[in-house]
Amino acid sequence: MVAKDESSKNCIMLELLKENWAHGRHVETERLDFTSIYVAIVGGTLAFIGSDFNIQTMWPIFSFLLIFSFLGFQLSKKWGNVFDAHMKKVQDILLELKDDEIKGIGFVELPSFNKEDSNLKGWKKFFNVIKNWRRTKNLFNIFYIIMMIVWFTLLILSFVKNLIY
Repeated sequence: MVAKDESSKNCIMLELLKENWAHGRHVETERLDFTSIYVAIVGGTLAFIGSDFNIQTMWPIFSFLLIFSFLGFQLSKKWGNVFDAHMKKVQDILLELKDDEIKGIGFVELPSFNKEDSNLKGWKKFFNVIKNWRRTKNLFNIFYIIMMIVWFTLLILSFVKNLIY
């Protein structure tokens, strides 16, 4: 009876592992799809303003792009955290299962998750992101931060030009 209970528990754990892995991949796909839409909208907007560029009248467009970039940044942060949570669950499940039960699933290497990293605040968190900048989640966040800086700078320039002229 104990062997049957153990076997059914392992089957459930394997299903949980597969579900968390699949949902983690789904979250990554959502982030990539949103970024593709973002790039298409920004490209279309740049093509539009490139045809008749007058920085003094572009402040509504720059404001929209700044807000859109902020939305992308917030969504990217959220998707990165959700992905990390699913991969943490996958890692926990893998640690509970025996080696012979997970052979053939296809997991070669999983990212290591340090619980201390999730509790960092302020400057420590900032420097941890700088240290781990090559993680996909951080690259997406850095991309949106750079875009927010660009649109904010152009927005300020459009207002300054309006004041001068």
